[in-house]
Amino acid sequence: MLVALAGAALAYLWYDEKQVLAVVLAIIVCFIGVIADQAGKALLPARPVGALWLLEGWVLTPAALAAIAAAVVVLVTVALTVPDDTPATTKETIGALSTGITAFVTAAFVSWAGDADNSTVADHVKTAFRAHYNRAGALPQAGVHYFTAASVGEQWVYSDEYGGVEGWGYTARHSRAYGIANELKNGTSDPPGP
Repeated sequence: MLVALAGAALAYLWYDEKQVLAVVLAIIVCFIGVIADQAGKALLPARPVGALWLLEGWVLTPAALAAIAAAVVVLVTVALTVPDDTPATTKETIGALSTGITAFVTAAFVSWAGDADNSTVADHVKTAFRAHYNRAGALPQAGVHYFTAASVGEQWVYSDEYGGVEGWGYTARHSRAYGIANELKNGTSDPPGP
């Protein structure tokens, strides 16, 4: 809903002769999403809860792209509007073309910015966490925290279902981040020292 409204606002700015403002706003929102993402990744692995909040800010980038796509839908629909005296076959053809373009852009971009369990945001956060937490015994890397195999910490990161949490949707990823933070704090999932 918000993406569609943002798209309509961008289209309005475009038709109101404020194309530069529309483009600058879209770029700024994308940039804020990228900065939030990079800041979140910088907090991993030490601060998973804070990192999660910033990683979720990354959603601004695909949302801005989806808003641009929604604005394009509005612009295309208006551009393909035909006069009333146009032959019916031409109207039907252009109407079908407009519907097809609208459906494609909506399916490809607007719904892409959702937050379901298998959404772009859920996958993005899961990938970031899995890049910064690994099983002890793996080749050591800077910026990676290692958990003992099958430990609570490892389960929070790698199990599809653990502790009553399933997947990486909004609520699940917050539970996971708090669980990981707890394991980092108490150290019970850490491998034994040398």
